[in-house]
Amino acid sequence: MHESISKVKLQNTDLTIVKLEPPAGSYLPKIDKVWKRKENGFDAYVTKSLSGEMLAYTSDLYLFGEIDDKIVAWMGYITPVDTKDVGTYGFVHTQPEYRRKGISSALLQGILNEFEKRGGIALHLATNNPVAHHLYQKYGFHDLGTSKIMRYVRKGIKKFAEEYYVYNGKGAIRNVNWGDFPRLESLYSILNHPWLIRDYLRGIWQEERKSAYEYEVLHIMELEEKKKGAALVMENNAKRVVGCASLIVDEAITGKKSADFDLFVMPEYFGEISALLSGLEKKAKEIEIERLEIWIHPGDREKLEAIKSAGFIKTGEKIEARLSKKVEIPMELYGKQI
Repeated sequence: MHESISKVKLQNTDLTIVKLEPPAGSYLPKIDKVWKRKENGFDAYVTKSLSGEMLAYTSDLYLFGEIDDKIVAWMGYITPVDTKDVGTYGFVHTQPEYRRKGISSALLQGILNEFEKRGGIALHLATNNPVAHHLYQKYGFHDLGTSKIMRYVRKGIKKFAEEYYVYNGKGAIRNVNWGDFPRLESLYSILNHPWLIRDYLRGIWQEERKSAYEYEVLHIMELEEKKKGAALVMENNAKRVVGCASLIVDEAITGKKSADFDLFVMPEYFGEISALLSGLEKKAKEIEIERLEIWIHPGDREKLEAIKSAGFIKTGEKIEARLSKKVEIPMELYGKQI
């Protein structure tokens, strides 16, 4: 469904802002005339979103800028369909000949208005573009540490992580779904978590980040679809995802299946790591996995203790070099027949 929601006076012309909530329907051919889509990554998600495939899981919103009935710019965001509280911002482009005319500012203000109107709390993005970075700062986005990730927080929220991830009842374990896309990006973007490693399988460490977590989260989303593994999340009573565990299947030469896995949990829910781990073991058995293995940094104490308590045995160790900090990190391998 699409509709024109406002007109903005530019230097020499008028900009019409069109709001689209999937499916795109009759507006899709107009988008296809200007959007040079890629077959993978975030573009692949947007393709599904515009077709209406994600309606059961996400509530997505896109704004398009039109001049003389032609699309010249666009941007959008993803939120979970049931809460709409955290979002991933992306799908951003302005045609070269229409840049530096105030179009991005007009669309971004519209995006933030719609996000808050629908109950949004925090919106995440990442940019390497200094011009875009300045624009996002102007509209209230803040850098997360020294990373390229930025967060916009609704007015009235002083400390997002402390307020959003506060303990709210026993965590429930369930299969991951596409509505968790923005929830997981929010989770992995949290600063000052005591663990060094958030997801070893996808290279998510507590260090400088040069891009968003979109590709890593997309990989988690697609594990079962592509029959490459499985993923679970832990959510609290407010439907806020406070933990995630995933495994990637490894077909051994012997024909027996094994899988590498990792998990990440907010400190407020460290006491329930065992439940998430138990759920992943059960999931592994359902897809006929016979052995689970995990690489752990020994300094990630709560994770290590939970792994040992679940019967995992140390089988190896190595030193991992992290180039961004030029340091060597000790790692230990733990495994278990299930």
